[in-house]
Amino acid sequence: MKKINLLWVVLFGINALAFGQFKTPEWYYKQIPPIPDSLHCSSQAKVEGVYNRLEVLAAELDTIIGIMQIDVSNLTESQINTYLDAFPSSDDFDKLESMSEEEQQVYAAELDTKLNKPALQREINLEKYEEEKLQLDISFKEYWEGLQTLITEYQDIAKTADDKKFEKNQEVRRNIDAGDEASAIQQERALEKNKVEFCQTVSPSVLAILEYKWNNIEELTRIVKRNISIEFMSTYYLSEEDMKGEFNSITQIIDYEVLKNYITDYMDTITGSLPGSLSNR
Repeated sequence: MKKINLLWVVLFGINALAFGQFKTPEWYYKQIPPIPDSLHCSSQAKVEGVYNRLEVLAAELDTIIGIMQIDVSNLTESQINTYLDAFPSSDDFDKLESMSEEEQQVYAAELDTKLNKPALQREINLEKYEEEKLQLDISFKEYWEGLQTLITEYQDIAKTADDKKFEKNQEVRRNIDAGDEASAIQQERALEKNKVEFCQTVSPSVLAILEYKWNNIEELTRIVKRNISIEFMSTYYLSEEDMKGEFNSITQIIDYEVLKNYITDYMDTITGSLPGSLSNR
C-alpha cells in the first residue's frame, strides 16, 4: 500500500496545537468506511483506496493522541507531586534535630497518619465504586468471550483453508512443469488462484470479527473510560466534577485510542488475507 505524506501529518499536528482543538471522536466515527460484505480478494486496487483513507485517519488520530498524552502526563505528574508534598522536606528534618524526644514521637505519629491517609482513602473510594467496577468487569468479560469465540472460529477455518491450499499447490507443482516461460506463467496463475480461493474462504470469518468490534466499540469505550475514571478518582481523591472538568483529557483520550485501534484492525483485516499477504503466500 502507498504511504501517506508524513509532512502532512506533522503540519496537521501543528495546526491542531495552534487552534487548541481537535476534530471530535464523533467526526472520526463518521469517516470510517462501512465494513464490506466481502473482501476484494482478486483486486488489490479496490482495497487500496479504502486502506489509504484509513491510513490518513490513523495518522491524524496518532497525532491527536500524542498531543493529548502530554496533557495527561502533566495532570498525572501534578497529582503525584501533590502527594509527594506530604513527605518531610530537608527543612523538616533539620527541625527534628532541635525537638525533644516526646516532640519527635508526636511528629512521627502525625507524619505516619498523613502518609497513610492517601492509601486508606483510596481503599474507601474503591469500595464506593466496588459494585460499579464489578459490573464493568462483567461487561468486559462478556465482550472478550464473544470476541475470542469469533477468533477461534476464524483460526479453525484458516487452518483448514491453509491445509487445502497447500495440497492444491502441491498438485499444481506436480502437474505443471515450470521449465519454460509459458509453463511458469501457467503455474503462477494456478497458484494465484489458490491464494484467491483461500482469501474468499476465510474472509467471512475475518469480517465477522471486525463487525463484532465495530458493533461493540461504544460499549468498549464506555467500559475503559469508566474504569480509568474510577481508578484516577480513587488514587488522587478527585470528584466526578473534576473528571468532567480540569481532568477531562484523562478519559477523553480513550475515545481516540479505541478508534485508532479499531482503524488499525480494519486495515489489517482488509489486507491480511489477500494473496501475497503474510498469511496467504
